Amino acid sequence: MFIITRKKNEAILIDGGTRITISDIQSGQVTLCVEYPEDKEIVEDKLLETTG
Repeated sequence: MFIITRKKNEAILIDGGTRITISDIQSGQVTLCVEYPEDKEIVEDKLLETTG
């Protein structure tokens, strides 16, 4: 597991061209902007739990 602290508008880069940016923080909720290559797929873990 990788744990990192970021502020609004800061980002992390993941191997393969994925960039995750903190786009907003309000009332304890964080909004993420995820940019990734077109040949990759992203699925929320809560969706995997309901179908798994």
